[in-house]
Amino acid sequence: PPAIPSGLTATAVSYSRIELSWTDNESASDISGFKIQRRVSGDAEFVQIAELGAARTVYTDSSLSGETTYEYRIQAFNEETDSDFSVVAEATTEEGDFSWCFIGALLH
Repeated sequence: PPAIPSGLTATAVSYSRIELSWTDNESASDISGFKIQRRVSGDAEFVQIAELGAARTVYTDSSLSGETTYEYRIQAFNEETDSDFSVVAEATTEEGDFSWCFIGALLH
Protein backbone atom coordinates (compact mmCIF):
# COMPACT_ATOMS: atom_id res chain seq x y z
CA PRO A 1 0.00 0.00 0.00
CA PRO A 2 1.03 3.65 -0.35
CA ALA A 3 2.83 5.39 2.50
CA ILE A 4 0.65 7.10 5.10
CA PRO A 5 0.52 10.89 4.67
CA SER A 6 2.18 12.65 7.60
CA GLY A 7 2.10 16.03 9.29
CA LEU A 8 -1.64 16.59 8.88
CA THR A 9 -2.63 19.96 10.32
CA ALA A 10 -6.05 21.60 10.53
CA THR A 11 -6.33 25.38 10.94
CA ALA A 12 -9.57 27.31 11.33
CA VAL A 13 -9.45 30.31 8.99
CA SER A 14 -12.99 31.60 9.63
CA TYR A 15 -16.27 30.59 11.22
CA SER A 16 -17.06 28.36 8.23
CA ARG A 17 -13.69 27.17 6.85
CA ILE A 18 -10.82 24.96 7.98
CA GLU A 19 -7.63 24.59 5.97
CA LEU A 20 -5.85 21.22 5.94
CA SER A 21 -2.27 20.55 4.90
CA TRP A 22 -0.12 17.42 4.96
CA THR A 23 3.06 15.84 3.62
CA ASP A 24 2.93 13.32 0.78
CA ASN A 25 5.35 10.50 1.58
CA GLU A 26 5.13 8.85 -1.86
CA SER A 27 6.31 9.91 -5.28
CA ALA A 28 3.46 11.29 -7.37
CA SER A 29 3.75 8.35 -9.77
CA ASP A 30 3.08 5.84 -6.95
CA ILE A 31 -0.28 7.21 -5.83
CA SER A 32 -3.51 8.29 -7.48
CA GLY A 33 -4.42 10.79 -4.76
CA PHE A 34 -5.79 11.36 -1.28
CA LYS A 35 -9.07 10.70 0.48
CA ILE A 36 -10.09 13.11 3.25
CA GLN A 37 -12.51 12.18 6.00
CA ARG A 38 -14.17 14.42 8.60
CA ARG A 39 -16.31 14.10 11.69
CA VAL A 40 -17.65 16.46 14.31
CA SER A 41 -15.73 15.91 17.55
CA GLY A 42 -17.57 13.33 19.62
CA ASP A 43 -19.26 11.62 16.66
CA ALA A 44 -18.48 7.94 16.16
CA GLU A 45 -18.03 7.81 12.39
CA PHE A 46 -15.84 9.65 9.92
CA VAL A 47 -17.36 10.55 6.53
CA GLN A 48 -15.37 11.00 3.33
CA ILE A 49 -15.66 14.62 2.17
CA ALA A 50 -13.13 14.82 -0.66
CA GLU A 51 -10.94 12.87 -3.05
CA LEU A 52 -7.99 14.82 -4.44
CA GLY A 53 -5.37 14.20 -7.09
CA ALA A 54 -1.81 13.18 -6.21
CA ALA A 55 -0.32 16.66 -6.64
CA ARG A 56 -2.48 18.22 -3.89
CA THR A 57 -1.29 18.61 -0.28
CA VAL A 58 -3.71 21.31 0.88
CA TYR A 59 -7.51 21.40 1.08
CA THR A 60 -10.00 23.94 2.39
CA ASP A 61 -13.17 22.53 3.95
CA SER A 62 -15.96 25.09 3.77
CA SER A 63 -19.65 25.48 4.68
CA LEU A 64 -18.93 24.45 8.25
CA SER A 65 -20.79 25.49 11.40
CA GLY A 66 -19.30 28.13 13.68
CA GLU A 67 -17.89 27.25 17.10
CA THR A 68 -17.65 23.56 16.21
CA THR A 69 -14.67 21.23 16.56
CA TYR A 70 -14.00 19.07 13.51
CA GLU A 71 -11.61 16.14 13.27
CA TYR A 72 -9.90 15.06 10.05
CA ARG A 73 -7.86 12.16 8.79
CA ILE A 74 -6.39 11.42 5.36
CA GLN A 75 -5.14 8.45 3.40
CA ALA A 76 -3.26 8.03 0.15
CA PHE A 77 -4.60 5.67 -2.48
CA ASN A 78 -3.53 4.11 -5.76
CA GLU A 79 -5.21 1.79 -8.27
CA GLU A 80 -4.65 -1.23 -6.01
CA THR A 81 -5.28 -0.16 -2.42
CA ASP A 82 -5.46 2.58 0.22
CA SER A 83 -2.86 3.48 2.83
CA ASP A 84 -3.68 3.41 6.50
CA PHE A 85 -5.13 6.65 7.87
CA SER A 86 -2.99 9.49 9.11
CA VAL A 87 -3.13 10.70 12.67
CA VAL A 88 -6.23 12.76 13.41
CA ALA A 89 -5.97 16.56 13.31
CA GLU A 90 -8.64 18.85 14.71
CA ALA A 91 -9.63 22.49 14.62
CA THR A 92 -12.46 24.56 16.06
CA THR A 93 -14.17 27.07 13.82
CA GLU A 94 -14.52 30.64 15.03
CA GLU A 95 -17.72 32.11 16.36
CA GLY A 96 -20.00 32.82 13.42
CA ASP A 97 -21.93 36.06 13.24
CA PHE A 98 -22.86 36.30 9.56
CA SER A 99 -26.41 35.05 10.03
CA TRP A 100 -27.15 37.59 12.78
CA CYS A 101 -25.85 40.45 10.63
CA PHE A 102 -27.92 39.21 7.71
CA ILE A 103 -31.07 38.95 9.83
CA GLY A 104 -30.41 42.41 11.28
CA ALA A 105 -30.08 43.85 7.76
CA LEU A 106 -33.39 42.30 6.77
CA LEU A 107 -35.19 43.78 9.76
CA HIS A 108 -34.08 47.36 9.03
